[in-house]
Amino acid sequence: TIDAPGCTMRLARRLRPRGIPAVHYVAPQLWAGRPGRARRIAGLFDRMLALFPFEPAFFSALGIETLEVGHPASEAPTPEAGDLRARLGIAPGAPVLALMAGSRAGLARRMLPVYGEAAALLARRVPGLVALLPAVRATREAAEAAVAGGTLPAHVLAAPADRRAALAVAGAAVTTSGTSTLELAIAGLPMAVAYRASPVSAFLARRMLRVPHVALPNLILGRGFVPELLQERCTPGAIADAAQALLAGGEAVDLQRAGFAELRALLGGGGVPPSERAAGAVLAAIRRAR
Repeated sequence: TIDAPGCTMRLARRLRPRGIPAVHYVAPQLWAGRPGRARRIAGLFDRMLALFPFEPAFFSALGIETLEVGHPASEAPTPEAGDLRARLGIAPGAPVLALMAGSRAGLARRMLPVYGEAAALLARRVPGLVALLPAVRATREAAEAAVAGGTLPAHVLAAPADRRAALAVAGAAVTTSGTSTLELAIAGLPMAVAYRASPVSAFLARRMLRVPHVALPNLILGRGFVPELLQERCTPGAIADAAQALLAGGEAVDLQRAGFAELRALLGGGGVPPSERAAGAVLAAIRRAR
């Protein structure tokens, strides 16, 4: 079974009495705020496959055999700039900022106005600044509407090759918290992480969260080397300040790049691609059952 715990857990409960071997990929992030729920999945699977190095200890303590296989983001193609600068008319040496608004339409619509104000503020401080706005299918409409409406001065990049090229062209990024933080870390692009939820969601999250960091690079390495601008701190001014500091380079950027190198080594599956390690674990479960 793959992800979607609401469906896969129910399926596992139906299959378990039949003696069918079960492997679940990926381990749910219950360690972040709902550790008690982990006990409900004990006994449903022969093995669970985890993305992060700290997860096996958490689940194994609850009697759930867990194997860390690495994160599939580490298998992403290396970003290449190609002719993106020329096609977009970006002058050589012009500062470029990537804005990653999230992969869900609702989240993107909530974050894009904040990013738009931050980009406009930053453009007044950094001469020649160019903003790139990579978008996926779910967020393309919202991104194009923000740019067309004049609330966000940026180039929308929807093609997968152009989204990857943006990471090679940009000097820094502002990203909404999520898997994109790992994508940027693996690409080696310095970032600031932003997130703003509704007041009710934020109140509930603060009561439930049991982790010291929200950004995945900080969480995995156990230290806050990537700036996190959350809720009250997620303002255009704070985002512009963080982005300006990253575009200027210096010690903060060096610290992030060193952390990213450490992160790539941790998530790379020990030299074996994570997808191959996951497949190997499934095949091993089949061999044991036979």
